[in-house]
Amino acid sequence: ELEKTLTTYLAKKEQEVFVEERKIVGEILDHYLRKMEREMQETNSPQRRQMLEESIKLVRGQKERLERGEPIPLFFWEVAFPEVFFPDSGEPGFDIVLANPPYVRQEKIKPPTPLSPQNYKAAIQRNIEYLWDNQVKVPGRADLYVPFFFVGISLLKQGGVLCFVTSNAWLDVDYGSEVQKFFLTKTRWLMTIDNLKKRTFAGSDINTVITLAVRPKEGEDVGENIVRFVAFRVPFEELMPDLMGVALEEIYEATERKQEHEYRVTPKTQRELYLEGVEEQEDEQNISLVGDWSTQEYGGNKLGGKYLRAPDIFFTILEKGKGKLVPLGEIAEVRRGFTTGANEFFYLQPVGMSVKDIVELQGIAPTTPVRVRNDAGWEGEIEAGWLHPVIKSPREIRTLRVRLEDLSHLLFMPPKEVREGIRARNLKPLKQYPNALAYIRWGERQGYHQRPTCKSRNPWWDVGEWAYPTLFWSDAYNYRYPVAINSGAIYGDKRFFFIYLPQNCFLPAIYLNSTITPLFIELQGIANLGEGAIYTNVYWLQGYPVLTDIPDLPRTIFAAFHRLCERPIRSIFEELGFELCRKRRCDHPEHPYEQVTPEALTLEQVQRASPDRFELDAVIFDVLGLTDDERLAVYKAVAQLVKDRLVKARSV
Repeated sequence: ELEKTLTTYLAKKEQEVFVEERKIVGEILDHYLRKMEREMQETNSPQRRQMLEESIKLVRGQKERLERGEPIPLFFWEVAFPEVFFPDSGEPGFDIVLANPPYVRQEKIKPPTPLSPQNYKAAIQRNIEYLWDNQVKVPGRADLYVPFFFVGISLLKQGGVLCFVTSNAWLDVDYGSEVQKFFLTKTRWLMTIDNLKKRTFAGSDINTVITLAVRPKEGEDVGENIVRFVAFRVPFEELMPDLMGVALEEIYEATERKQEHEYRVTPKTQRELYLEGVEEQEDEQNISLVGDWSTQEYGGNKLGGKYLRAPDIFFTILEKGKGKLVPLGEIAEVRRGFTTGANEFFYLQPVGMSVKDIVELQGIAPTTPVRVRNDAGWEGEIEAGWLHPVIKSPREIRTLRVRLEDLSHLLFMPPKEVREGIRARNLKPLKQYPNALAYIRWGERQGYHQRPTCKSRNPWWDVGEWAYPTLFWSDAYNYRYPVAINSGAIYGDKRFFFIYLPQNCFLPAIYLNSTITPLFIELQGIANLGEGAIYTNVYWLQGYPVLTDIPDLPRTIFAAFHRLCERPIRSIFEELGFELCRKRRCDHPEHPYEQVTPEALTLEQVQRASPDRFELDAVIFDVLGLTDDERLAVYKAVAQLVKDRLVKARSV
C-alpha cells in the first residue's frame, strides 16, 4: 500500500514538474515572439524582415504544439538544468564545458528546421548576439563549430573552464578574427595546444587544436593574462599519463618562450596579442599602448602560423626587415585567376597538335580551324584565334619560366575584334569564326549559359578582357614553391593568383622565389584541411612583405636567377640537399621523408645541392643582415615545417 501511495505521489509530482516546465517554455516562447514582432516593426531591411517572418512562423508553430500537449523539439538550458542555473548558493553556470563540436564547413551547414540555410545562419548569429548583449559577432562565413565557442563560454559560471577540441582554422583564417577577439576580450584564455606530429582523428580530414579558457569575473581586466601556445613534437600517447602531467605543469608555469624535446610553448599576454592584431591593420603611430586597449579595431592575426608553427628565425626576419620589407600589394596588383563558371566548356585540350603549335598558328592564321576536345565529351574544330594557352594545374609548371610545351589546356576566349564588335553591336567579326559560333550554340544547348557565373556575363561566353600577369602564385602548395614567370601570352585558372609587377620592377620576382617564401607560407598559410596542402589567399598575398630595393645589387644575381628559372623545379627537400625514399613498399612511419633530417643540415649541403638558389638567397640574406647561423636556421625551419605538415597528413 505504501509503495502504491509513493508511486502515485511521484507520478503527481512528475506531472506538476512537467506542467511547470511547459509553462516556463511557453513564457520563453512568448518572450521571443514579442521581441521578434517588435523588431519586425522597426526594421527596414527586406532580408531581415523575411528572416523574422520565417522565425515567427516557426516559433508560433512550436507554441501551438506546446498548447496541444505535444512534444516540441526545443531545448532550454535553464529548464533542463535548473540546479545549475538557479542554484541555492554560489554562481549560476557549469564548472566546466567540454566539447568536440561538429566539423561542418559553412557552405555545407543544413538547417534542422524549416528555415532556409541563409536564414538559419542568420538566426544563429542573432541568438549569439542576444546571448552576449550584442557585444560579439558570429562571422557569416564561419564553420559550424564557431558558434559553440560563444555558447560554451556563456554556459560557464565565473571561473568556470571551457575545453574544446576544434578545427585549427579560426587561428589563421579571415573569419577567425571575431573568434580571436572574443577570446582575447571576453575570456581568460589559458592555452591552445596543437600536435605537430600526429592528427587527432583518423576519420576526419581536419587538423585540430585543444583550447582552454576561463570565464572571467565581471569587469575583470584580462589584458595581462598569459596565453600559452603549445606545440607538441611527439604524439600525445607517448606522453600519457605521467609525462603529460609533468609537461602541462611546466607549460602552465612558462612565462617566456621555451623549447623541450617533446614540446614548445610560446607565452603572450592577451593585451599583446590584441595589439598585434591592431598592428596588422593600422600604422604603429595610431596604436594606443595604454588605456583601454580592447576598444581599438581588431583586424585578426595569424596566431597558428606565428605561435604554434613559427620558429625563432621568423621573428628575426620580421625584426631585421623593418624598413626594408613592404607589402606586395603596395607595389603590385594581385588578383585571382579565371573563374569560368563552366570549366568543361571553357577549357579545351588539343587533338593531334600541341598547345605550342596552336599558339604559333594563332599568330599567323587565326581563322584556321584546329581540332580540340573538352571534358564533357565534345570534340570538334575551333578557330585558332579563340584558343589561348592557360595553366590549369600547378603540376604543369615544371620550370620557373612557364613553357608552352609543358601546358595541356587552352582557354576559349574571343579575339579582340570579336569583343569590340559585340560592344558595338556588330556581329560581322563573330561570323568570321563559324566553328567558334557553333561551339557557343552547342554550349547553350547544354545549358552552360544559365549557370550563375556565366549568366552574370554579357555575353556569357566571354570571360572578360584580362592583361597577362607577370607572375603566377599558386593558391595551394605541397612541397614545391614556384612563383612562376609568364614567358608570354599565358593565362591561369582560379587556382592561381595573378601578380602584375610594374615595368622594369623585377626584384620582387627574385625575392618571391627565395627560400624566405616557403617559410612564410608554412607559417601563415591555412593548413587546416589535413590532406597535406597548405593554402594562401589574395588578401594574405597582398600583405606579404617583400624586398623592393637592394643597394649595390650584384649583377651575378641575375645569372643565378636565370639558371634557377631554366632548370626543373624540384621539391624543397631536394633543393636543400635531401634525398627522398623511392622504395615502393616502405613501412617507415615518415616515408618517404625519413631521410630528411633538418637538424643535420649545413649551409655547405644547400650550396652543393642548389648553387643557384644558394647564391640568390645569399643576396637576400645579406640585405636582411642575417648571420650564417640565422641563414641555416631558415633552411632548417623550412625543411622541418614542410616535413611536419606532410608527415602529419599521412599519420592516420
